[in-house]
Amino acid sequence: MYIVKNILNKVALTLSENASQPFQDWLFEFKNETTGQTKTASLVDISVWPSRYNLFEITDSTTEDFYNGFINFLPTGSWTYKAYEMPVMSPPSLDKSLAYKIAKEGDFKVFDPDETIDNSFNKDEIKNNGVFDE
Repeated sequence: MYIVKNILNKVALTLSENASQPFQDWLFEFKNETTGQTKTASLVDISVWPSRYNLFEITDSTTEDFYNGFINFLPTGSWTYKAYEMPVMSPPSLDKSLAYKIAKEGDFKVFDPDETIDNSFNKDEIKNNGVFDE
């Protein structure tokens, strides 16, 4: 999976198949593999129900808004994520201790098109301008 810097990324993950509740919010914890820095965000599933996947929008931005998908993924490179199934709340919670469970874990690369591409990036997938489940 890839997040392209400075743009809106469409992220498709298969989370609902692992859900324990019929309706849920989704909390994501992102961790940089180099620095250990973590960021937590509540993302809204924008997929059309019923769907085989859950669709989210993440924008890499220097102005962060963890309730609307604006996250500053610095430094570029390797990150991991954990997607938590959360109770439906208004406003959504960023407290992972309230989670029912972890629905999915994985890793992704943050790519800056202005930097030199190393060989670990699949340039064809990056052209799709988004992130897709493995």
